[in-house]
Amino acid sequence: MDRKEMEYTLRRILGWEKCLAAEEAHLHRLQEKMDDSYASSAMYAYRGRGGDSVAMTVERREGYREQMEECYQKIEEYKSAIWRVHRLLLDVLEEDERKLILLRCLERLNWTQIEFRFSFGRSQCFRLYKRALEKLCDAWERDGKSIELIASKIS
Repeated sequence: MDRKEMEYTLRRILGWEKCLAAEEAHLHRLQEKMDDSYASSAMYAYRGRGGDSVAMTVERREGYREQMEECYQKIEEYKSAIWRVHRLLLDVLEEDERKLILLRCLERLNWTQIEFRFSFGRSQCFRLYKRALEKLCDAWERDGKSIELIASKIS
């Protein structure tokens, strides 16, 4: 894997943290809908009103359960891929290199903003970034369980 591919893959996988948050919010909304369906069916039964038929209520709850199961699965896949990338960053890179990769790939800062945060010159930032990407590429090639497999499965 070359540096450009590595940068693209890091940006994509680190960007999944936002997707993970969205999936967790979606799961929370589904859980609320499920709770509301239980509460409304109990309320209608208590008041003696028919409301939704039992079959419709059961069908709606099954739909929620299926959607919740899909959310759980996606959340676990996102967490697994994100954890592997962060583990790779922690194992392979020094603190400055890791911080630079996160600023560039996760926060998507431009080089001027990164220079300001690091108090380095632009060329020093470029060299540090290049060295960090090369280290990651080497570690990536050595890793038998490639993160690309996870990335392709989720995307």
